[in-house]
Amino acid sequence: MFMYVIGMLGLMLIYCHSKMLLINPVLFLNIICFRLNI
Repeated sequence: MFMYVIGMLGLMLIYCHSKMLLINPVLFLNIICFRLNI
C-alpha cells in the first residue's frame, strides 16, 4: 500500500513536470517500467 501511494505521487509529479517541461515519452516509459518492477 505504501509503495502504491509513493508510485501515485510520483506519477502526479511526473505528469505535472511533463506538462510544463514536455519531457520526452522515453523517460516516462522508463519510470512506468520501474514501477512495474516494484
